[in-house]
Amino acid sequence: MSDTVHQHQMQSQWQPPAQQQQQQQQQIDIGELKIPTSFGHLSAKTWGIDEPNRLHILAVHGWSDNAGTFDRLIPLLPLKKLYVVAIDLPGHGSSCHLPPGSIYTDLIWAIYLKHTLDHLEWKHNVTIMAHSMGACASLELSVLFPEMVSNLIMFDSIKPRVFPSERISLEMATNIETICHAQMNRFSTRSTMYFDMERAIDLIIETHTNGRLDRRSARCLMERAVETNRDGRFRFKRDARLNYPINRKMNADRMLTYLSNIRCRLMIIRARGRHHTLRCEHDTQFIQMYHKSCDDFQFIEVDGDHYVHLTQPENVVEHVCQFIRPLLDQLD
Repeated sequence: MSDTVHQHQMQSQWQPPAQQQQQQQQQIDIGELKIPTSFGHLSAKTWGIDEPNRLHILAVHGWSDNAGTFDRLIPLLPLKKLYVVAIDLPGHGSSCHLPPGSIYTDLIWAIYLKHTLDHLEWKHNVTIMAHSMGACASLELSVLFPEMVSNLIMFDSIKPRVFPSERISLEMATNIETICHAQMNRFSTRSTMYFDMERAIDLIIETHTNGRLDRRSARCLMERAVETNRDGRFRFKRDARLNYPINRKMNADRMLTYLSNIRCRLMIIRARGRHHTLRCEHDTQFIQMYHKSCDDFQFIEVDGDHYVHLTQPENVVEHVCQFIRPLLDQLD
């Protein structure tokens, strides 16, 4: 099992809704994990205590974010019955970057989610809670390893992006051309620019274009996104190669077939105010497939935008609690 690097007690700072007032007063055990890899380590933030009589949940962030994306949601959950590991994916947050010459692809996320679960020794009945890109990676993991993943909660994501067949080769060529151009110009994988705190928060807000972050939510992401120099200024740690991913390309029919092996319980929480770039004419086909293939499927729409789980966690917490309640009942 993984070793806890440090652990401490804190009070939840987020003000929950009236029905969660008792939750506000609970002591929350928060820790850090380092999961060894061939290129260094993956970092993770833990919530609760790793005990056999608790529900274990893996939490997975979206592109360019980190484990802090769940900092306002997790304290609202029944943490006395949970142990949550919120991972920083490679190149994100406090995790190490991939080695020089490596390229980020969508398979990287699935590979290191599997690596994380293997290291944690979570072999069966795994529950995952994930947002956006992390949700797509977790969805693929559940398809590839149905005996491992039993429960999946996806925030504002239905499937990976699909492409018209006639555009797939052009899209892939454009991706390759972009990464080749960047490599020829010997771009640095690490930022050399430092900012004061307020400007760093501004940059986090400005670069999250799929929704609207408030400053409090941006601070949640900032904690793991930056490092500080001796002058108290901040530099972003994320790997610049994340801007040049090369992902697999499938048309809707092929993607539908690929994902149809899903068997786990699945809940999709979609934001009514999701960004127009996240809307797809094929979404209904996939929702219908999940109804047929999953052991249990729930599709819920809530007020908010792409970052609703972070900016308005009160809009999703009751749905998450209802989804995990049968799992908690089994522990009693």
